[in-house]
Amino acid sequence: MGGLGPGIGGFEILVIGLVALLVVGPKDLPMLMRKVGQFVGKARGMANEFRASFDEMARQSELDDLRKEVEALRSGQGMYALGADAD
Repeated sequence: MGGLGPGIGGFEILVIGLVALLVVGPKDLPMLMRKVGQFVGKARGMANEFRASFDEMARQSELDDLRKEVEALRSGQGMYALGADAD
């Protein structure tokens, strides 16, 4: 089941490696693989940053909603104000 991502398994990786070996040659293949590894690392880092910022925005939105609910309860409006926000 090992692979790089969805739809890319071990056999596909082997075929890609063989094609790269034929196209680039054995002399330049290590340099190419190093650059590919660096690119994949940067792409994963950017994806992780995006995911973290998206999660932070979701948490912030949830906190804002909770603050509104608490303020509505404190102001004495109770559940009536909360029901009006849901509409």
